[in-house]
Amino acid sequence: MILLKDPYLDLVHQYLETARCIVVPFSLDGIVNFKELTQEFKKANKNHWINNMNPDLEEELEYIKTTINAMWNSELFENFIFHKESGEFLGAIWLNKPDEISMNIGLWICTSQQGKWYGTEVYAAIVDWTKKHTYYKYLRHVTDMQNEPFGRIALKFGGKLQKQRVEWNKIVFHIPL
Repeated sequence: MILLKDPYLDLVHQYLETARCIVVPFSLDGIVNFKELTQEFKKANKNHWINNMNPDLEEELEYIKTTINAMWNSELFENFIFHKESGEFLGAIWLNKPDEISMNIGLWICTSQQGKWYGTEVYAAIVDWTKKHTYYKYLRHVTDMQNEPFGRIALKFGGKLQKQRVEWNKIVFHIPL
């Protein structure tokens, strides 16, 4: 369970806004075309091992349902990212795997939107939200060794290199809160 300062905070209805983006919790309310999301996820991650699934549409929908239930239980906080003006889907950002002093932060941006600083913008918003609403001391930022842009985001937010797991091809940073 996420260590929230307000234990009654409703994670399913937490919306964040940045200069160009709106960050909204995962939902099945029709704002995301899940067929396109699944295709984009596969395209964006074709050369990266994300987890043991390469989801089809039904698996993606089941994952979203499971995630929403977990947010109701304050176990994680997973969000879609949209462009504020156009409403275009840009990616996702999440907080998960909480323990007593930290939890993971993750981010992916649609390939067509990479390099436009959306990731940095929403990362700042979620870090600020975490500082304001949780008791954590740091966020764990785990990335593939080849994913240099995501590693640079960690460094921009004061990330301290903790370990390199060559056997897993992973680097772990701690982002202080």
